[in-house]
Amino acid sequence: MSWILMLLCSCGRNLPDSEQVIKRYLKEKYNQEFQIVHTERKNIGQNFGEFINTGEAVSLNESDDAFSFTIYEDGRITDNYPKVILGNQIKQDIYSILDHGKLEYTNVDIRFIESDQEYVTFEDYKSNHNVLIFSDLKGLETNVDKNIENAYDLLCALRDQGYYFCLTIDIDKASKTIIYDQDNEMISKDSFIQKFS
Repeated sequence: MSWILMLLCSCGRNLPDSEQVIKRYLKEKYNQEFQIVHTERKNIGQNFGEFINTGEAVSLNESDDAFSFTIYEDGRITDNYPKVILGNQIKQDIYSILDHGKLEYTNVDIRFIESDQEYVTFEDYKSNHNVLIFSDLKGLETNVDKNIENAYDLLCALRDQGYYFCLTIDIDKASKTIIYDQDNEMISKDSFIQKFS
């Protein structure tokens, strides 16, 4: 990775070789050719000198679906190219879990996180929490207690399948947002029930 470090500087100027850096990185990582759609230099810190290069690329082999990448000044590079290969399978998996939750859902937004790792299989990618789910859930049944049970079972199913989520749940005019991610542990069943009591 020394060639990356040589091409990156901390002077805050746009990096003229950033496209070559990401092209070489992606080719070595995935063994195929990519086209860079665009790059952009961003200041991510309070002080001058904390910059990243971000952009989008497309594979010339697999698909014309764009994916994002980020080049950090310490030489680290992240991308979410696996979403191009695994994204449809991930979405089908999530919708299957939602459909079995016996709850109506709306506004499902599935986001794929950039990573510096290479994920070959569906299970590897999912188990490393590379997917976030944002959605609204509404109970279909009139039995409020049963809806609460179903909603909690749905959250557990998503967690057990390795997904992080941010879900707004509407039950009997009560609306609560449940977040499970790196910073929030899974809510207990008792605490979940108390939220709607």
